[in-house]
Amino acid sequence: MKTQASLLATLFANALAAHGTAGASAPLLVAAGGERLGLQAWAVGPLARATPFELPGSRGLLGYGGMASDGARVVIGNGTTLAVYDLRARRLTFVPDRFGHPLDVAFGRDGTLYVANLRADSANVAVYPRNAAPRQVGCAALVAPDHLAVDDEGDIFVTQNGARPGVVEIPAGPNGPDGARCTALALDPGVAGYAAGVAIDPKTDDLLVLDNPSRCAGGLEGRVTVYRRPYGRARGRSLVLGRNCASGLKLSAGSTLLYLGDEGTAGPPEIILQYGYPSGRYLGAYGGGEPGAFVPLPAPLPN
Repeated sequence: MKTQASLLATLFANALAAHGTAGASAPLLVAAGGERLGLQAWAVGPLARATPFELPGSRGLLGYGGMASDGARVVIGNGTTLAVYDLRARRLTFVPDRFGHPLDVAFGRDGTLYVANLRADSANVAVYPRNAAPRQVGCAALVAPDHLAVDDEGDIFVTQNGARPGVVEIPAGPNGPDGARCTALALDPGVAGYAAGVAIDPKTDDLLVLDNPSRCAGGLEGRVTVYRRPYGRARGRSLVLGRNCASGLKLSAGSTLLYLGDEGTAGPPEIILQYGYPSGRYLGAYGGGEPGAFVPLPAPLPN
């Protein structure tokens, strides 16, 4: 029986070969291109600026928020439902999220799907275990959720904007995420302007936070700050990447590459930027097809 890793390697090779892309063994970067374009993919490489190809059967997204993958599926929170693309069957389906309007998604190490939801009068994180009933986790500190990440231990981290920008942590308890113990992290430096992304390095449990301190109005934009545990008790180290209006933050398998989205000074077209991690060395941009939410494949868990 093939392992998941070998199955994915075969899938990537077949997909790349079918589209005449060089480097058939290379990993992919997958992004949502909207209803007209569906899901797009690029072969990942140093200084890559390749033209994307469309993943078959992926059109009809009808909007998109955050994206994550467990290796067999790509899941997108599109603000209305959860869009699920089956990598093996190459088919897009839609699953209602009964707990609210899904904005961002993440997978835990055990394959549990976490969804940041916004409702008319509240916010929550929905938890969809592989072999148990789904439930929602409330949090008094969570008002305007945006981006979502999960660490190795099942702790949840959510960025939020609005009146209380920053990062909220919902710690894992003996029965899963414990909303009663959630708290807004006292990060140093704190999130300024727009909180634009969050990620966890699975190798170290470092917390990465992306923000736009000048609110996408020019100046200090695209700042990535890395915090070691215990978060907020020691000053994080920041890298200002000097972008226009950054959004979205992902690490590659092995935590050697860092990805973030950006757009031009007057808005779209959007691009996805690639940096070495932890060096911060610029390694090129992926564009050519209106990329929105994105995820690198193979995707490490958690992501």
